[in-house]
Amino acid sequence: RRVHGALATLAAGDAAPPSAALSTRSALELFRAFEVPDALTTLTSLEQQKLLFEIDRALGDAAEVAPLCEPGRVTLVASFLASSSGQCRKYALSILAQIVTHPRGYLAIIGSDVLARIVHLLNDPMGNVQAAAAAAVLKVSALFLGAMALVDASVQGVLFALASAAETSIAVRTQAVAALRSLYRLVPNTPPLAPQPLFLALYTDDAGLKRALHLLLDTWGCSLPGIVSDSSVLRHLDGLCSLDMETRLLATGYALACVNADEYLAVQLIEAGAMEIVLDNERSVSSEDPLAARSFALLAAMARTNIGRRRALRLKVAARAVAVLSFSHPLFLFHALTFIEAFAQSSAGAEALLGKGAADELATTVVGNWTIDGRAALCLPALGALIQLAVFAPESSRAVLAVLPQLEALGIGADADAIAARDQLLGLARAMLGGDVDAKIAANAARLEAAARVPG
Repeated sequence: RRVHGALATLAAGDAAPPSAALSTRSALELFRAFEVPDALTTLTSLEQQKLLFEIDRALGDAAEVAPLCEPGRVTLVASFLASSSGQCRKYALSILAQIVTHPRGYLAIIGSDVLARIVHLLNDPMGNVQAAAAAAVLKVSALFLGAMALVDASVQGVLFALASAAETSIAVRTQAVAALRSLYRLVPNTPPLAPQPLFLALYTDDAGLKRALHLLLDTWGCSLPGIVSDSSVLRHLDGLCSLDMETRLLATGYALACVNADEYLAVQLIEAGAMEIVLDNERSVSSEDPLAARSFALLAAMARTNIGRRRALRLKVAARAVAVLSFSHPLFLFHALTFIEAFAQSSAGAEALLGKGAADELATTVVGNWTIDGRAALCLPALGALIQLAVFAPESSRAVLAVLPQLEALGIGADADAIAARDQLLGLARAMLGGDVDAKIAANAARLEAAARVPG
């Protein structure tokens, strides 16, 4: 009687639309109907579906999510993942996907068997359940702890199979590809997968899936066939090439805003030759000109992609970026440093920067601006770049080791984030580079010497 009293507004029967029931009650009030003893055996399947639907809808208000993040309540929602009703499974997955957006809910899901039960439903025979599971996994993969948990469970193989299967719905394939990319971005040492099936998937007519596939293949460092320059790309190029310098400035700022909002636009612009145009624009004006700073900001945004780093390597932008570190204009210098930080996130990029003396120049930038109000913010991207150099080129990082004493001797700086980055770099150096760096360099030299003896 207590359970059915909580569901009195459903008395109109099965003909009542779900959206008409319990619409004014909070998610917690609705959920308490499930916490009544024997509720799961008393409620009919249709009543469970309607109640889950209303809870899911109530969670559209972010303030409603926190009360359902208790581990016991998360487990209770997860119990519906084994329901014989596909609708119950779908709504339970949708509720869990909203719970995962709250820090406590996120930890409750990845720290229990709930995550494994969500992953299991990626192969559910009902398409709408499969799509809800893919959406939940995508949200879990957005943060490092969840990405690690998914990799530890070898979920990348399941996602890859979904992304490659032509019979899977476009929505599920797109979400699977996006989740895969998130895993490999957050956990880059994840064992690679053979990309050939995804190249075949590029023949799809769906633009959203094709974009997601290109971004995933770029994350893996693969070539990107079939990139099309649409009218928006051509408009950006026209603005960047304008004879009027004010138009160029505005076009560069607009392109930067668009690239920050849509990473795929960066891939399209690079493929269309925008990086060469932006680099020429930067070189054509003085560092005091706003166009120079915006140009390096756009170069940095494009260098966050692998195709951008490869193109920058071919254009020898590393030499230019290191050379301008002696310039004094703070905004221009900041964007040049952000480019170096992005470009250093590949072995080839880090090696190119170290070959141009980037470690010494970056350390000089940090030491020279450490205690200066208004310029201390320059230390953060400079230290970030040094961290990337240590991570991506450990065999060549004697130059990074050489500048550590200067950084360790620095006192209290003007920027707390810069102090934290400095301490992170020092800790990383002790953990990764200290002691065995000579052995690493010798091993790398031996490997290169052995490769040189191989004909061809």
